[in-house]
Amino acid sequence: MEIGSRPMETAQIEFTDSRFTTHSFSEKVGSTGVLFKVLKMKDSLFVWIGSSQEPKLVNMCVAMKNPYESLPLTTQVLGSRTDEMSPGLASQLTRRLNKPVFVGVNVELDRFLFPEVTKRLNEEIKKHPECF
Repeated sequence: MEIGSRPMETAQIEFTDSRFTTHSFSEKVGSTGVLFKVLKMKDSLFVWIGSSQEPKLVNMCVAMKNPYESLPLTTQVLGSRTDEMSPGLASQLTRRLNKPVFVGVNVELDRFLFPEVTKRLNEEIKKHPECF
């Protein structure tokens, strides 16, 4: 069938492998079961940290390198601006991994338990760098 003076073409769909990879691990921190989910994308990373009992996405921020300063830029994308853990962790991971990092800390942690979460995440990065 012709439309105007051009013959109608059929679109070809070509399936490819996803460039996204996922990685999950967990840790008991105090009395809380903490679940870690990592989504590695082509040039960035998303790290979700939450409760294994009640998974939700309430807080999320992003950090990325800034060509004018040594510290990465961070901004809150979702949730409360009073969340101090997600921006700090995102900034730390951006410096370490040299890519933009989205972080969502969606579990109640105090200043004593949060270092344990950070420690476990850093151990996993050393153990499985290909997942980050």
